[in-house]
Amino acid sequence: MEMGMARSNPFDHGIYDAFVGGKGPPIESTTESDLESAFNFMPLAAAVSNHSLKPPIVREAFDNCRDFTFKEVSLFNSCRETDVGSASIKLQMERIRSDIASLSNGKVLIMTNAVCLGSTVRPSDITITNQFSVEKLERFLVQVQRWNGPVSSALYIRHIKDLLKFQSFLLKNLESLRQVSFHLYFDNSRSHSAHPYPNNVLRNLALDNVKTNYFLLMDIDLFTTPGRTHDGIQSLLRDDGTIVDKMNSKTMFVLPAFEHTKVIPDSRLSADYWSFPMNKKDVKKMYEDDVTPQFKASNDNGHGSSNYTKWISNQTDASYPINFKFGFEPYVMGAKKSIPRFYDFFRGYGFNKLSWFTELHLAGYKYEVLRDYFVFHANHVPSYDGTDKRHQLKQNAVCAKGFIDGLVDSYGDVADEVLYEWKSTYRKEGSTFGIFGHFGIFAYFGII
Repeated sequence: MEMGMARSNPFDHGIYDAFVGGKGPPIESTTESDLESAFNFMPLAAAVSNHSLKPPIVREAFDNCRDFTFKEVSLFNSCRETDVGSASIKLQMERIRSDIASLSNGKVLIMTNAVCLGSTVRPSDITITNQFSVEKLERFLVQVQRWNGPVSSALYIRHIKDLLKFQSFLLKNLESLRQVSFHLYFDNSRSHSAHPYPNNVLRNLALDNVKTNYFLLMDIDLFTTPGRTHDGIQSLLRDDGTIVDKMNSKTMFVLPAFEHTKVIPDSRLSADYWSFPMNKKDVKKMYEDDVTPQFKASNDNGHGSSNYTKWISNQTDASYPINFKFGFEPYVMGAKKSIPRFYDFFRGYGFNKLSWFTELHLAGYKYEVLRDYFVFHANHVPSYDGTDKRHQLKQNAVCAKGFIDGLVDSYGDVADEVLYEWKSTYRKEGSTFGIFGHFGIFAYFGII
């Protein structure tokens, strides 16, 4: 399901130079003798020593459902530094600016562990995975501070000015960010209005680079509770080994999601903002008073399976099992080992998380809800208007054919049964999908 194919060989550094600088023979026709005559390997050797323990990878990536091709260059940083201060941050950012400035049009630059902040992690830790653009830096900071544990973040960069804003943010908040691994995705490949934000590409970038055995899938507008959530969950895992055993046996643990309905300007957000729930007792009262309802309650399929009534009343069991329902999109903690990847082609609005949870179900994952932990959504001005949603949903519906074909290939008859039920679900909820609801969105495109 990945876009394109990676082309890697001992001369990848030369290929990297050709693609970044736009010089040298085309990759399809390159030979070893061509490379030896076309590239100066001395600067590249120095670049490797600065960037990584392994060579850059260059590939031609294809997005078949949107009919575009682009060159993708990946750099891998080694992050050997343990004592990182503002001077080191400035030097690292200067290197990144230099790399980005040399990138020619039509290319994407991916930098894993782009900025080293001196963090160390243990295999037993749980790492938040998230993805966002620089417009969300204030929310990101609140999420990190409330979590107080490892974070793997994919940051979407469109312009050099985005990078400057990111540098200023790093220098101002360095001590709060010590446990964060930043992976940069600089997009110089195409029109951003025509090709929406690459949600799932970024989710994979963050998930692929988790260094711990366990992860917590998050979106950037949601915050964990109680405060210092990582410490509390680590204590729970030490006290109750069955949770670890279950995670290692394909059980996902759900943190039920609530909606903090008041819109708070990002400039005023803080980890301990006065109206945020700080524990289960707080959110229980706010839920009963309808101040903090179920997240996206109008679409009960999305989070209703968490069984909010049971969660509010549960005071005994550390967790309780629930049944998967199509459309379920919870925030989950699980084991990284063998976890399916997100489908790269879903971009912008529609199907991006739903598709992943559908595959988890087919792969045999089960769900339980943690008793004392939850997340809440800090409300904000909508990211998409109605026109954007309809356009992006239509594009993603076209892309869904490749996703569904892949599921049928991987899971056979079991996928057939699941996907027909998925189709039925969308027929029932036609208003969500405009004209597609009348026909059934997948049937309309001849998908199933």
